[in-house]
Amino acid sequence: MDDLKKLLEAILFSTPKPISLKDLVKITESSSLEIEEKLMEIKDDFKDKGFNLVYNNLGYIFLSKKEYSPWIRKISGVKKIKLSNAAMEIIAIVAYQQPVTRAEINSIRQQDSDAVVRQLLEKGLLSVSGRKKGTGGAQLLETSNFFLEVFNLKSIEELPPLDEIKSLYRDKIVSKQLNLVDLDDEIE
Repeated sequence: MDDLKKLLEAILFSTPKPISLKDLVKITESSSLEIEEKLMEIKDDFKDKGFNLVYNNLGYIFLSKKEYSPWIRKISGVKKIKLSNAAMEIIAIVAYQQPVTRAEINSIRQQDSDAVVRQLLEKGLLSVSGRKKGTGGAQLLETSNFFLEVFNLKSIEELPPLDEIKSLYRDKIVSKQLNLVDLDDEIE
């Protein structure tokens, strides 16, 4: 199709959700190779605009650039997600240990985390992926697709290695002890 690029642009502009390559192949009746080539051209065409063509694990979507988010939130009514330190800890535990049960989270944190886990489930950042085999059949928690969107990740594999995170955290704790950094100012 000569106008495949224009067709892809029209499809992507008209959908509020990511659209998979498989669906684009089905809709356009073109090969995945042709579509991927055109998507790269589209991505390049729009790199100097106020939005980007982004790929995440759900598919392709046009998203506004991060620097424009304060203005976009004003018109869209979408609120910035603020997370407590406890919520960030739990998200990190789930992201690096998934699937994980609430009891396992509580054991790692050495405190009850049920209320914060419930809030993260309500916000859609975590999801239930099944039940653990054995007594009780505790819910298994994992990060959601919304988590990937919020943290601008294509997949969970894009998370930095855990050793790198531990090293950064140790450096911040040492800096805090030496009064070089205020940890509370760095976390919303």
